[in-house]
Amino acid sequence: MAIPTVPTLFIKPATAVADPYPGKIVVPKVAQDGSSDYEGELTVIIGKTGKDIKEEDAYDYVLGYTSGNDVSARNAQFATSQWCYSKGLDYSAPIGPVLVSPKAIPDPHTLDIRSIHNGNVVQTTNTK
Repeated sequence: MAIPTVPTLFIKPATAVADPYPGKIVVPKVAQDGSSDYEGELTVIIGKTGKDIKEEDAYDYVLGYTSGNDVSARNAQFATSQWCYSKGLDYSAPIGPVLVSPKAIPDPHTLDIRSIHNGNVVQTTNTK
């Protein structure tokens, strides 16, 4: 896909948050077409409300970091220009189990991320 000229935004509603491993990921019937996919990601936990926050103040709102698995239904994702449906399915965002203080990670743009499925490394990336 081409890099978009404007940010692609999608929601992860509270109903999407799920327990970390060994919790089960429940793939809803609508997404049981073989297109379910995963992405290991850095998850940023926001600790206080805000609006129109200056860029230089953004990190003051971060409570901490944890790992996340962004489970998506790819067929639904690419069927429309709105990704909310495919990215916001119930229990499609297992996170945790550890919350790491921002003091322990001074630069979250330098972290390596590895996803493991059934004992096999299936994704190696970083936050750069």
